[in-house]
Amino acid sequence: MSGRTHRVASRPFPGCRRGRYNAAMQRLAPLLLLLCLPLGCLPEEPGEDERSPPSWQDLPASVAQAFADEAADHEAPGAVLAIRHGEQYYLSGFGSRDPDGGEAIEGTTLFRIGSITKMLTAVAMLQQVDGGLLDLGDSAADHLPPLDLAGPGEFDDITLADLLRHTTGIAEITPIDGGGDDERLHEFTQNDFPSSSYMMNRPGEFWNYSNPNYSLAGLVVERTDGRSYVDVMDRDVFAPLGMDRTWLRPADVLADGDYAIAYGRGWSAGEPGPMRIDADAYDDAWSRPAGWAWSSAPDLVTLGDFLLDGNDDVLPAALHGQMVSPQVATHAFLDHLDYGYGVMQWHGARAGDAWFEVETLEHGGAIPGYAAELITLPEHDMVIATLASTDWALFGATRAVIFEDLLGLTGTDFPDSQVDPSDFQRYVGTYEDPMNIGSVEVSIGGDGGLEVDCPSLDQAGLSYHVSLEPVSLDNFTFTVDNYPIQLTFLAEIGGDQGQAHWFRTRHFVAERSEP
Repeated sequence: MSGRTHRVASRPFPGCRRGRYNAAMQRLAPLLLLLCLPLGCLPEEPGEDERSPPSWQDLPASVAQAFADEAADHEAPGAVLAIRHGEQYYLSGFGSRDPDGGEAIEGTTLFRIGSITKMLTAVAMLQQVDGGLLDLGDSAADHLPPLDLAGPGEFDDITLADLLRHTTGIAEITPIDGGGDDERLHEFTQNDFPSSSYMMNRPGEFWNYSNPNYSLAGLVVERTDGRSYVDVMDRDVFAPLGMDRTWLRPADVLADGDYAIAYGRGWSAGEPGPMRIDADAYDDAWSRPAGWAWSSAPDLVTLGDFLLDGNDDVLPAALHGQMVSPQVATHAFLDHLDYGYGVMQWHGARAGDAWFEVETLEHGGAIPGYAAELITLPEHDMVIATLASTDWALFGATRAVIFEDLLGLTGTDFPDSQVDPSDFQRYVGTYEDPMNIGSVEVSIGGDGGLEVDCPSLDQAGLSYHVSLEPVSLDNFTFTVDNYPIQLTFLAEIGGDQGQAHWFRTRHFVAERSEP
């Protein structure tokens, strides 16, 4: 297929309401892709873990070598890998805490964990459901300041469940460094959020990952409890889980002392990079519930144990079961990926260049200067946690070695990855996004491949590949300004399932207007 691009002189994008386009599209690479019990009811001491206290050992040689090689490929100053497999615990760190050298990374070193924070925010809201303070069917509007978001949907139709499973239709906005005062979570929501975001589609229509869902969930938790979001998380989530070195405020990280300073290369704190990112380089209280936590690899293993086994001192079994069960199909990888409440459920696992037939519960995190992954394998009683101090440092090749050498699994090709061009006619037509990119024309090119024409992107001076690169049925890669965006064509709920109705990306959504 053709790889030609459009490029015209850069000028402000004409179709973007309130000039949001530059902020929304500034970074198009997908981000990993980030019980409050009634007051007085929290147990004084968390329940004892059924497992013996871990005795951490160095990583097996083949895994250690793969991890060190991959960390070097990522140019990560420091990285940590922790694995629990049954009663066996492995933990090793590589590199230094400072990009300029110095003290070595320890297995206990703190890193930002990005969107893994969403799991913890989900726990806090589900605790309030358990306490009878909330119901997942409640309208989010009943628990938040009055919000008037533009777009095709009605904010009043968003439920608390929609927030936790990313089915609100709310457009992405993630402030990086707006300030760490706890009051900002409420103030930004009330004063700035309505003019900074909008609704891309009606609530409940389909899954579309968006950080504001969890910022709003965190504010619901705060307003329902009366304490700050951070204080609720410290006492009601981190403490009973046994995550005693997980923090939300940079001041606590600095006081701890054992933390990794990052090397940001592309989008760090709004700067072009590369740059050094200290622990207090940025903070944003509004974005905290979606992805601003710090943690250690052992604490992430503890969180992984909770995903696998539950913990009645944190969440009753029924609500834990809902959290880790599919609540919505993502359609992002055919039927291989569902989303629960802050948890991704993979039916099969991608690792390196291979596909493994194994179920996982997991979440990744990507935040300026840091990358993290938490992966659990229920069938094998295994938890894997990786942390690194540079952008997008994810460890797929190492994961493949773990699957092969520790579990004896054999990788295969990704299933259903062959795309039949005879299916492309179902996508052809005009799609409209009046809130952002305007008209999108999808057609079949002279070589039989699928092509896209976006006049408003041309006018904005943003380059994009005309040809869409097929990934699997209904899924393509759309490259805009050199950033690959995952694009999924979706049928309308209750409509013609043979014809695409939605042109969905994380950053913009367009609805079919003509055949």
